[in-house]
Amino acid sequence: MSRIKTRPQKKISSAQPEKLPSILENVAVSYAYVTTNKSYSYAAFEKSRWRDELEARKSEFELVKKITGSSWKTMILGRKEDLGGSETILKSQVRFQPSGFIMSEDEKVYVLRFGAGMKYRLLGVRRENVLCVIGYDFNYSAYDH
Repeated sequence: MSRIKTRPQKKISSAQPEKLPSILENVAVSYAYVTTNKSYSYAAFEKSRWRDELEARKSEFELVKKITGSSWKTMILGRKEDLGGSETILKSQVRFQPSGFIMSEDEKVYVLRFGAGMKYRLLGVRRENVLCVIGYDFNYSAYDH
């Protein structure tokens, strides 16, 4: 008695595999260069305003989660009024120095809004695919608005 040999059927798939963006296209975030100036860091929140600080940190986490899940192109082209969108200013407009970070005066600084009513600002500089956070603007004094 002979065996019937069958060939395995080819699998037919209508869905194309999802093309993932290159890791270098995605935004990464570094906090190594946040300024030591208390006015432009989380030290600006006094102990009595700990709830405000907590809400700001939660909102910043949502911002970071959104931008690290997208590409630089998406962040740059996003509306500045939206979470994850940005605007740029020159380093010469910033009123504080980042900690241990050398920058030229005409270098671009990315400004991203976060918080309730988008009232807070995160300031950072791009190095390859990394957004190096250099400080925060919690009271609209880090640069001319």
